[in-house]
Amino acid sequence: MRLDGEPGLLENEPDAGLGERERGIRALQAEEAELRWVGGILGNFDALWDLLAPENRRRLIRILVRGVVVAEQDGVIRVTLTDLAS
Repeated sequence: MRLDGEPGLLENEPDAGLGERERGIRALQAEEAELRWVGGILGNFDALWDLLAPENRRRLIRILVRGVVVAEQDGVIRVTLTDLAS
């Protein structure tokens, strides 16, 4: 399944022969496309979660979750979310 605005086009284009500036621009464009995709998903999260393929569910969780720490002795799970505003 592919959602509108889902990144991928820029990431798959060959960048051999590009200068450092052009590679930097492509990297920023790919990051911007990724953030637009995440924003679209979050805006309709409840409705879209059921439609997401497992691969895109994993991808979204990897973007949103910065880390997980499990303290088995205390029975505590600490989840740190990514600050998408920074």
